[in-house]
Amino acid sequence: HMNAVTGHPARRIGTESRMKFSACIEWLFAEHGDFPERVRAASAAGLDAIEFWRWSSKDLDAVETAVRETGIPVAG
Repeated sequence: HMNAVTGHPARRIGTESRMKFSACIEWLFAEHGDFPERVRAASAAGLDAIEFWRWSSKDLDAVETAVRETGIPVAG
């Protein structure tokens, strides 16, 4: 099938791509306390990626360790 507007082949939703969501762990998963635990909680919840605000106020080494352990990417 061709896209009537662009003239390009139409893409079937759900077969080639899907929308991905990132969770802002600045306020989500706050009950888990520190940021590495929030990273782990977001991963355990099945989210596609995480994001957070100001990096300068975080223990980035600990966050990186949690990201590597879980495999969840940081959106940016």
